[in-house]
Amino acid sequence: MSIAEKPAAPKSNLALIGVYLFTPAIHPVIEQLKPSKRGELEITDAIWSLHQKTGKVRAIRLDGWWKDTGQPADLIEANERVLSSRPSAFFRMLGQVDPQANVSGHVAIGEGSHISAGTTVRGPAVLGKNVQIEAGAYIGPYTAIGDGSVVRRAEVDRSILMENVVVDVPFRIVDSIVGKGTTISERTHLPKGHSFILGDSSQVVL
Repeated sequence: MSIAEKPAAPKSNLALIGVYLFTPAIHPVIEQLKPSKRGELEITDAIWSLHQKTGKVRAIRLDGWWKDTGQPADLIEANERVLSSRPSAFFRMLGQVDPQANVSGHVAIGEGSHISAGTTVRGPAVLGKNVQIEAGAYIGPYTAIGDGSVVRRAEVDRSILMENVVVDVPFRIVDSIVGKGTTISERTHLPKGHSFILGDSSQVVL
């Protein structure tokens, strides 16, 4: 067994996928780490040092698919893959669906959530707890909506809304990731314009 960070000549065709479970034994190892030739503290050095000190490092080979989620588009693709691969039993409807709502496909609805009349939800999709989908809204396939979020009027397709997001616009939102506590609303008074508060590396397409 060996592990190396971006070796010039790899010893195998295996790669470290970046998922780790550590006990507190890793802390004293990290404290003794020295920067690598790249000038960084390498997690691979910590793992290898832990193995040398304790002999208790175990690797599990992943035979299924894996996706690097370093970019926003990667997260959206991973979300699509996860929703596509979930068994039917995963999609439980624990919230309330109005008889006049149109819900089709595999849709999971958390406790306390409500899908109002005049809405459309097409799966595969996941709605967390206490989510409100209000009249005129459309939720398309491969969409995940976090707890406490509200969608009014908007069309949301192949997107991820984190917790406590409010979307209240007559627009279509597609291939998007919306962070926690974000509000997307429409300016109804003059002067008309767009107002943004955006974090690092944000992307806005209008």
